[in-house]
Amino acid sequence: MATALLAAFATRSVGAERVFPGDGSVVFALGDAWYHARRAWFTFENFPRILGFDPLLNFPDGAHAPWPPLYDFVLGAVARLFGDTQPTFERVAAWAPVVLGTLGVLPVYAAGKFVASRAVGVGAALLFAMLPATILYSNVGNADHHAAQSLLGATLLALSLAAVSTIPDPHASPAKSFAGLVVARVTMLLTWPGSLVYLAIVEGALLGAGVLSGRCSLLVGEAWSTALSALLVLPFLPLSETTVGGSFSAIELSWLHPALLGIVAMVAALLAAWERARPAGSAFARSARAAGLSAFLLLALAASSGLLAELSLGLDYVAKTDAYQGQNLEQYPLVSFANGFSIALGLATFGGFAALIPFVPIGTLVLGLRSEARRAPLLVLTAWCAAFGFLALLQARFGNDYAPAASVGFALLLGAVSHRIVCARPAVARTLAVIAAMFLLSPVIDVQARAAAKTLRAFGGFEPPRDRALESYEGTMLRFAELVREATPETQGFDDPGRRPEYGILAYPGIGHVLHYAARRATPADNFGPYIGAANYTAVGAFFPLESEERAVEEARRLRSRYVVTTDYGGSVPTTLTNRLHRSDGNAAAGRPAFGRFRLVTEGPAGGRPIGEQFGRPIRERGVPYKLFEVVPGAVLEAKAPPGTRVRASVTVSTPAGRRFPWRTEAVADANGMARLRIPYATRTTAPARPEGPFRVSVGDRILDVEIPEQAVLSGSTIPVAEDAS
Repeated sequence: MATALLAAFATRSVGAERVFPGDGSVVFALGDAWYHARRAWFTFENFPRILGFDPLLNFPDGAHAPWPPLYDFVLGAVARLFGDTQPTFERVAAWAPVVLGTLGVLPVYAAGKFVASRAVGVGAALLFAMLPATILYSNVGNADHHAAQSLLGATLLALSLAAVSTIPDPHASPAKSFAGLVVARVTMLLTWPGSLVYLAIVEGALLGAGVLSGRCSLLVGEAWSTALSALLVLPFLPLSETTVGGSFSAIELSWLHPALLGIVAMVAALLAAWERARPAGSAFARSARAAGLSAFLLLALAASSGLLAELSLGLDYVAKTDAYQGQNLEQYPLVSFANGFSIALGLATFGGFAALIPFVPIGTLVLGLRSEARRAPLLVLTAWCAAFGFLALLQARFGNDYAPAASVGFALLLGAVSHRIVCARPAVARTLAVIAAMFLLSPVIDVQARAAAKTLRAFGGFEPPRDRALESYEGTMLRFAELVREATPETQGFDDPGRRPEYGILAYPGIGHVLHYAARRATPADNFGPYIGAANYTAVGAFFPLESEERAVEEARRLRSRYVVTTDYGGSVPTTLTNRLHRSDGNAAAGRPAFGRFRLVTEGPAGGRPIGEQFGRPIRERGVPYKLFEVVPGAVLEAKAPPGTRVRASVTVSTPAGRRFPWRTEAVADANGMARLRIPYATRTTAPARPEGPFRVSVGDRILDVEIPEQAVLSGSTIPVAEDAS
């Protein structure tokens, strides 16, 4: 076991050089990890308060975070025990998933022991320590809730197996196991909004075990433990206001969860009483009773609530027919048939074991039917492997939930097959099982070994000093968010959720959470996607393909967004406003005029990696990863010239990334002999990106130097161009 714990900690520490770039900052994983940091930091600073409503989300309306509060609250509270500074908090938040992932080895070992033996438990623990499916979600820097979710899932699995096990004492009471289930179940409900999946599997397996075996002690234990769990969850419902669905939301903690627990409690209690009063005589008869009672109570709940509509939201997510429609990388299948057969993602997360996923529940079922002594725990394991294995094949994110049961199932089957090959030679069988496991893990072991070598080189002083944050998408985002905070006025709302920010920043949703935490700025849409503020999410999605500057300015004003973030997502260069801003700085292109209401404020970081690289599309070499533009009215230059005369204005702009670019615009004098040019840049400004001198305005054969005051740009004032040539 010590080896498994050490292996788990070591594999989850690989990549620490990207998380701790060397300047005291911490780079969290892409996506939700940044918002968990935001929420936990609030508790860290304002203990024991919890951040519920957040004005930085869904700007300008704000929104409640769609997560239960426990994980972020505990993370902030524990970090507070180690100090009171932001670097202390961030280091604790970065290492928390490593600790949680390592602790997950313990219940996996226990689960393996309950279904087979200590040897299977050790094998399962080692597999759990090595599988990328769980390492990915519990590695250093990934402050998301998934590491806690996997630990709790493994604990629920082990306790479920312990509750139904009859070894070593067939008459022992499962009360202690059910008491543990109360704690683990409630903790899961208060940690992960998708915990309804676990409720369905845990309670279904335990009810099924009680019904099929006829053990009233299991039904009684399930009855009082689910009833107590429901009562313990009730006081926390006001702290987790639903943003998706109604009061019976299926994808957030809601009244649906205690209601379903209550139904399970009633079914289990009634079945136990019925069996004691009038024994059914067969497993089929008991199953018929359970099905009838469950159907009656579920129909009653559905008739008195919007249960069916709420459950459809969760099913839409699993089926990828929701607003994301499988665009989230976590929704990709482990095995794909979309463009020909592909198991690449499965191999990356489970190695060669990915090919065994469909066969694990079959193998555990066969073993369960053959072993009367361990039949109940093996059948419960079969239910877990079948349910989570199916979900993992549909969406990669469920690989993290599948990993505990999968590790036990893989170890069990390898042991059974090896034992059958060598018959009564246990030592040889174990050796053969280890060799087979190493072979199946070889594709991922190679990747992990190379990553570990890179980590050792970075911290061993074998590489020249540099900003390691720029080597990753996450670190590049952090450095850009730091630039945004320096270049923009501070806003309200980060520390005090009762106050609204003065403005927002329009950015691709995938950048939102980094801006919330590191830049401390509000955005209309973010990584939560359509699940909070669906209207804003749709509006942001419609903003970036716009081609008209007027429409873009109008939409930015409607969303009260003063700034726009652009990045290079690769591929062809359509004439959208954001692509033109990012790739040509808003200059005239493809016969279209220059933009006069968007000025570059800052950009960078130089040498960083844009998020578009991960999509495999061509990215401009040496391009700037991110740019921040301000939406301004723009000063209007008025120059007198003969009708039809072309008037041009140009200036060279220098940026904090060390880049210099020309910005040009032009107009033709109208019938009244007046040319008007809209200018977004002030020549005297403290902005990081600024003109190197006055604008050069050419009117016919005259060249004029023109200064543009900042106030004129911000107010849209008109500036007459003097007629004397420079």
